[in-house]
Amino acid sequence: MNTDELEKLTTDNELLQALIIQVEKDFTMAGVDLNFKQTDFTIQQFIAHICKRLEEQHKENHQKFCNLFYRIDVPLPTHTDFKLLAEKLIKREFLKVWTRRNNVF
Repeated sequence: MNTDELEKLTTDNELLQALIIQVEKDFTMAGVDLNFKQTDFTIQQFIAHICKRLEEQHKENHQKFCNLFYRIDVPLPTHTDFKLLAEKLIKREFLKVWTRRNNVF
C-alpha cells in the first residue's frame, strides 16, 4: 500500500479518527507524546507530524524511539529516512485499525 492508496482509504472521517486514536495510544504506551492538535488535516500532514516527532525522539531519547517501533510492531529501522519511517508506522497502524473494523483475523 503506497501513501496515495492510504490517502484514498482514509477519506472516511471515522476511519481516519480511529487511526489517530490508535497512533496516539501506541505513542503514549511507548512514552512518546504525539502532541497532535489539528482537527482538519490530510493524511500527508499527519505523516509529516509523525516524521517530525520521530526525528525529535531519535535525537532526544533513542530508547523511546526504539520502544515505539516495538510497540507498533514494525522492525527497528536501519536508516534515518524519517518520512519513510513515519509512512511505515502509519501503514502498520492503519492495518491494525482496518483489521479490527472489518473483523479480519
